[in-house]
Amino acid sequence: MGSIVLFDSVKGGVGKSTLLAQFAVGLSQNFKVAVMDCDPQQSIETWAVRRFSNEKFSHNFSLLEADIEALSSYKKQFDFVLIDSAGADTETGRELLLMADVIISPLQATQAALDTVPKHFEVIEQVAVFNPKIKVFYLLNDCSTHAKDREADEAKNLLADFLKGKNLVKLIPDVIYSRKVLKTSYSNGGSCFDLGKNKSKDEILNVIGQIFGSKKVWKN
Repeated sequence: MGSIVLFDSVKGGVGKSTLLAQFAVGLSQNFKVAVMDCDPQQSIETWAVRRFSNEKFSHNFSLLEADIEALSSYKKQFDFVLIDSAGADTETGRELLLMADVIISPLQATQAALDTVPKHFEVIEQVAVFNPKIKVFYLLNDCSTHAKDREADEAKNLLADFLKGKNLVKLIPDVIYSRKVLKTSYSNGGSCFDLGKNKSKDEILNVIGQIFGSKKVWKN
């Protein structure tokens, strides 16, 4: 039985779709993966269509129609079903939260993003009553690479303080940095995994390992 992995946020613009695309390509090297776009902006679907039309990229994952009712059957067909949700608290988003096995909630290291955490956590608490086996991860994403920028460390400390004693959510200790390779490859239907050695690939593999318990997702 596979896992439904929901990339969820109550705020848009946190790099959720770009991150999902990296996970999809990385995991699909060794696992049977599908992606589903439940975000009205259809960013993941647009990215996947671009990818499938480009012969230089691997096409190792499936693009599913946004059919929530079919998720139970998809769990039997795929190791991972990665779902992109809207960057808001919506009725569809609540349905997906109830069905998800894993929730990955990316956050930028900004006050505006951190201000959404209490609201998002409240939603998670409500969902966990009906979906008690859910695993939830907060992840700082799109962080500055500037050596003197302390925003990521400060945001991580604030998140850790907020989550102290709250066992429903785990904070990923490592962060994903904002790198040109992620944005440029994504715009063409690619990912950091389609390129040679790069820091983004190492960072994302490390996070995948912390969430799913194994770094062996990429065929070296």
